[in-house]
Amino acid sequence: MAVPSLRIPGRQLSRLDDTGIVRAARNAVLVGMAGDRVIVACVAVLWVAESFTNLHVDASPCLESQLVFQRSCYEIIRLSRDFQGAEKWCERGGGHLAFILDQETQEFFQDQLEVEKGWWIGLAPWKQNLTQDEITSEGTLAWLDGTNVMYDHWAPEHQPSPSAACAYVLKSSSYHWMSTDNCSQELHFICEYESSRAFACDHFNATLQCESGTVIQVNSSFYGRKSATYCALEAVTPSISQECSWTDTRDKVKGQCHGLQACQIRADKTSFGDLCPGLGNYLVVDYHCKEGLHLLLGDVYRVQENITISQKWLLHPYSGNLTCTLNTGDGFVIEPYNPLSAGNMTYQYQIPGVFTISVECTTSEWHVTAQKMVSIQQPISGFGIKCYSANQSEDINDCTVQYGNPLWIQLIVEEGTNITYVMVTGVVTLRTFTVNQGIIPQNVTMDSVIQQLIGPGTHRITILAKNNVTAREVSHNFTVHFVEPIKGLEARVNSDILELGSDLTINISVSHGAPIELQFEFIGPNETFSEAIENPDGNLGAYSLSMNSEGSSFFLELNNLMELSIY
Repeated sequence: MAVPSLRIPGRQLSRLDDTGIVRAARNAVLVGMAGDRVIVACVAVLWVAESFTNLHVDASPCLESQLVFQRSCYEIIRLSRDFQGAEKWCERGGGHLAFILDQETQEFFQDQLEVEKGWWIGLAPWKQNLTQDEITSEGTLAWLDGTNVMYDHWAPEHQPSPSAACAYVLKSSSYHWMSTDNCSQELHFICEYESSRAFACDHFNATLQCESGTVIQVNSSFYGRKSATYCALEAVTPSISQECSWTDTRDKVKGQCHGLQACQIRADKTSFGDLCPGLGNYLVVDYHCKEGLHLLLGDVYRVQENITISQKWLLHPYSGNLTCTLNTGDGFVIEPYNPLSAGNMTYQYQIPGVFTISVECTTSEWHVTAQKMVSIQQPISGFGIKCYSANQSEDINDCTVQYGNPLWIQLIVEEGTNITYVMVTGVVTLRTFTVNQGIIPQNVTMDSVIQQLIGPGTHRITILAKNNVTAREVSHNFTVHFVEPIKGLEARVNSDILELGSDLTINISVSHGAPIELQFEFIGPNETFSEAIENPDGNLGAYSLSMNSEGSSFFLELNNLMELSIY
C-alpha cells in the first residue's frame, strides 16, 4: 500500500517509520501558512511506542559510563590489569591511559578515585629512535604520545629512575605518583578519550564524531608509529634498534571525513602502507568541529501547542544546491526545502512523549545534521488519592494506621504526564518523585522512616502535583492519624460527690500512646449513658462533662472502674 503524504506548495510531507518514538501515523493536516511560514499538525496516530524517559536536551560527548572533564572523556576502570593490558583495554575504545597534564586534572582524579587503590596512568619511556622526531631525551618517562612531563605529582623524595618503564597513582599516598620497572603488577586504571582526536590500532576503526549541527574539519593525521607503547604487539618486545616511520595521511582522511558529522577510518596497512613491520602501526587523526546548522526551539511544550522550529545555515560560502529535510520524530518529514528561504516552521504534536526533531542539510561539499529533543507533556487534571493500610481501603481524606505500620497512599490523575509529586506537612518535605505517565496509579508508602520525621498523632498532609505545562500546581490535602497502642490509661475525677448542675472534671493520662478519641461510659442502677470526645492532637489533660441525674450513683468506665455519686 502506498505511503500517504500531504503535499504543501513547494514541499512534501510524508510518513516515516521512526522506531522508538512513533511507529506509524494515519494522516496530517495543514494548519496554516503565512508567506513561507508552514504550520503542520498530526491529527491521528495509529500506535505509539512509549518513550517517556528523562529528557537530555544537550547530549554529552561522553558515554554514560564516562566522565567529562575539560576536552576529554574519562572512564574509571575498576578491574585489575597489568600496564600493557590496561593500555590495550583503553585502545580498543579509541583511547589511552590517562594523561595528567596539570593540577586541575590531578584534583579531578582525586575526587573520583579510591585512595586505597593503585591506578595506572599513561607514562612510559619515550624511544626517540623509533622516528626522526626528537621530542624527549632517551629513556625519560613521558606521556604516551611523547609529551614532556611539565607537571608532576611524584611521591615525596621520589624521582623516576632510568630503569622505570611505567607509572601509577600510589595507593594510600594522597594520590602521589610512583614510577616502577614492574609493569606486570595488576592495578586499576583510568582511560582517556580525547574529544578532538581519533585513534585506532591496526585493523580497528578511528571514529571522528561531532555534536549536533557541527561538521568535521581535519587538522592533521598520520599513520605508522611514533610511540613504542601505543598498540604494542604481544609477541614483540620494543627495542631501541627498531626503526619505524610514519606518513602524513591528512589528505586521505580529509577526503573521506571532511564536512561530515560522523566518520570512521580503518587503520590498515593495505591502505596506508606498512611503516613499522616489527611493532605494528596505528592511526591518529586530530580534528575540530565547525558549526554548520542551528536548530532553535524550546525544550518542553504541551500537547497541541504550536511549536516554532527555526533553522539557521552557517556554512558560507557553499557550492551546489542547499537542500534540507526536517523530521519531526513522530512519523512525518518535510522535504526538500531551502532553509534560507523557508523561514520558520510551526508544528503541533497530538500525543505526549519525547521526540527528536532533526534537520539534515546537504550541499556538494557539506552534510550537516542537527537534532533537538523536545518533551511534549499533558497538563494535569483530575487529581485524587486513596488510603491503604492493614485495616482500611477507602476513597477518603482521613487515613488512620498504627504508628510504625506502613500506610499506602495511591495517587491518581485523569490526565497528565511528566508529573513531579511532592508530599509535605507544614515545612517538612516527606517525599519527592517524578513519574512519566500520571494515568498509571502511583503508590507512595509512608513507612516508619517517614513517620519518625513527624512523630505519632494527627497530621495534615499536602501532596502537590506539577509539571512544566500545568499553569498552577494541583494539590490534594488529607489527614493521617498515626496512633500508638494505649498503655497505662488513668482517669481521676475532681470529687467523688458532685453537686447537681455542676460539670464533672476528669483528668486523663496515659503512660504510652496518644489517644485521638476518648469514650466515656457512665453506668448507673437505672440508666447508662456515654459520651465521646475527639482528641485529634493526641494531647491529654482535663475534660469537663455535664451530669444531669440527681441522687444516683454511677460507675465511670474508661478502661477501669471508679464509683461516682451525684446528689
